[in-house]
Amino acid sequence: MDEKTYVQQLDLLRFQVNEISIARLQPGEDAVVEEKFQRASNAAKLLQLCQSALDMLGENDASLLTQVGAVGRTLQELQRVDAGAGALVELHGQAASALRELQSELSRYAEKVDVDPAQLQLLEDG
Repeated sequence: MDEKTYVQQLDLLRFQVNEISIARLQPGEDAVVEEKFQRASNAAKLLQLCQSALDMLGENDASLLTQVGAVGRTLQELQRVDAGAGALVELHGQAASALRELQSELSRYAEKVDVDPAQLQLLEDG
């Protein structure tokens, strides 16, 4: 290697060390940035999947929550005929509550998904 190439490589290494120092990277930060990049690059798909799941859970005639309501009414009728079916009604209530909680959490998740091309570009360039 000639002296000119050596000096150029040394300058490049100094520049890279300086850039790394300026960045003030923290341990594990690369994983956080990678996660943000994955989320940003897949934001449209994440929103589509959230909306699909919310539609299935929703309040329309074919939704899970509507069907769960119908099951609940049937189980209440069953309990009127046989008081021993109370545990089934209680179990149904827990399941229905869990589905409503899922719906709420899914809505909150979808609200946090950010479709921002500028943020994606920043992460790609970073």
